[in-house]
Amino acid sequence: MVNKEPRYFLTACLCLFLALGHSQGIQELDQLNAQVAKAFNEGRYQDGITLAKKAYKRSISSLGEKHPSTVSSMNNLAALYQAWGEYSKAEPLYVKALQVTREFLGEKHPSTLMSMNHLAGLYYFQGEYSKAEPLFVKTLQLRKQVLGEKHPDTLMTTNHLAGLYRSQREYSKSEPLFLKTLQLRREVLGEMHPKTFISMDGLAELYESQGEYNKAETLFVKVLQLRKEILGEKHPSTLLSMNNLAKLYSLQGEYNKAEPLYIKNLQLRKVVSGEKHIYSLIAMSNLATLYELQGEYSKAESLYVKALQLVKEAPGEQHRNILCSWETWQSCIVYKENTVKLSLCL
Repeated sequence: MVNKEPRYFLTACLCLFLALGHSQGIQELDQLNAQVAKAFNEGRYQDGITLAKKAYKRSISSLGEKHPSTVSSMNNLAALYQAWGEYSKAEPLYVKALQVTREFLGEKHPSTLMSMNHLAGLYYFQGEYSKAEPLFVKTLQLRKQVLGEKHPDTLMTTNHLAGLYRSQREYSKSEPLFLKTLQLRREVLGEMHPKTFISMDGLAELYESQGEYNKAETLFVKVLQLRKEILGEKHPSTLLSMNNLAKLYSLQGEYNKAEPLYIKNLQLRKVVSGEKHIYSLIAMSNLATLYELQGEYSKAESLYVKALQLVKEAPGEQHRNILCSWETWQSCIVYKENTVKLSLCL
């Protein structure tokens, strides 16, 4: 099942630095960055990108390219590009932010470690695990040393590394890190904190990967319920939880439970991100795959045809990456449907 959407890492990975200072210019940048943070937390990524661009340009013109506030704005814009799926725009900003912070603040400074964590997270999302792992390991080591084991930033990186190991199927390394992060986040932040939800979600995905579906379902159901309550039904993190639970039901062959969740997820994705956004197209593909699994090839083909049309109309970086595979998939669906029709005729 197609599901290339960044998972819980993005929310944890974003840290919006607010510039410190007393001049009016700095105060205006603080206000802009606060608006960026608000847009991100509410899942309004396009609005956030517009605001972050404005803050970045203003910071460069007022303070210079290497000022801490400019680096903060750089990280903010990169993180929003990442959230919106524009990885090629995010990477050079993350790389530049890391270079500047290393040069002016040193390797162990919290801002340098945050930049390092951002870049590692981006590599993870793109499946470049060999680049991501050493950065995560180094960031975690330095954060433990500088900030302590229970600091929220340290827990963030611990959770990231656990997810990376899960993606590489190194479950024996992943599980203790997820369990430890969840325990400490409950202790430090509380059960109802969004970052605690992230750890619960990650552990549930690990259980799913290991075939422990009952454990996974319990956590997925709980996270979805809590995210609806705290963040609202249309928040991207809530929609991710909805997708995760639907996927789990599908894996278990419980299609009657999966279908209404996939349908609702697609409807809300269109409302939140627009029909042509990569996340909406992935939701469409997930539903099409479910129909295929149930032998409803006409429904599946209809969705794939529509998705392909939308991909061609909005050719972005990720859209191009999935276009070829979806064309192949659509051909496979057509073949299966025609085979079924031929069998019925005979």
